[in-house]
Amino acid sequence: MAHVFDQDYAAAAVAVNLLSHVRLILKMDKAYTNYSAQYLLDNACSKKEAGQGETDRDSSKLTAKDCLEFVFKEGIPKEDDWTHLGCLSKPPSAYNPARVYMKGKVIEPEDLNEAIIFMVQQPIGAKLHVFSPELDDHVGENGIYIGRSSDETRYVGLVEVMIVAMKRITGEQPIATVKMYHKNKKDTLVTVALDTKSGPLLVDFFLPLLSR
Repeated sequence: MAHVFDQDYAAAAVAVNLLSHVRLILKMDKAYTNYSAQYLLDNACSKKEAGQGETDRDSSKLTAKDCLEFVFKEGIPKEDDWTHLGCLSKPPSAYNPARVYMKGKVIEPEDLNEAIIFMVQQPIGAKLHVFSPELDDHVGENGIYIGRSSDETRYVGLVEVMIVAMKRITGEQPIATVKMYHKNKKDTLVTVALDTKSGPLLVDFFLPLLSR
């Protein structure tokens, strides 16, 4: 079955999961804390659209970078305080949950080598080139996703993911383990080849750099 992605949801989910992991690593939170991706969908999208013309809005997609920058300006509630999953409308305007405020900025490594340096300290985000049916089948040895593999391949597009691990060993295929977030089904882990004939599958690296 071909993948269908909600790109806005993926962006919001990547952003909040990066923040949760980094805050735990830096001991800003005593335990892993889930922040509300739905809050970003309900609020960061409208902030982005407010600064655009009508011709831009139809093609506009929320990005994880948008979400992170929104959090640094506006704060974000914990997931339990702003769920509203499946609702057709936002909560009443009078509803104002407690928000966690964070200081930081978004860093964008120039290439894979620079991204690997940051991976030593924390997970990072990226965009993954999605090809179907290869992503569904994990075409390649040992279940590694290698991108386009035949003339029957269909390019789906870019989707934002969180890179949780990278492995580069001399004589072996360098790989990354990425987490993909889906709105209506369980999140998935995918092993992605870092070197492919058709070019890099992971591009546009980014991460939140938090300060106290």
